[in-house]
Amino acid sequence: MGEIPDLTSGAYVYTNAGHGYDCACMDVGTDDERAITRIHSVRQSPLSRCRSNRAIGWFLYKDQ
Repeated sequence: MGEIPDLTSGAYVYTNAGHGYDCACMDVGTDDERAITRIHSVRQSPLSRCRSNRAIGWFLYKDQ
């Protein structure tokens, strides 16, 4: 977790009691079950990139 920078300095969206979301690209290592075992790097991306990505955009709007 030490590889994850402070993402609240960008386009972070606060949702409740200090929680929220932002957009980032991560280079990670995984195990045989595809669980993340190591974070190699994290790069913050524009929030619009995640919102327009069909693979993950649904998650941002599922409660609306």
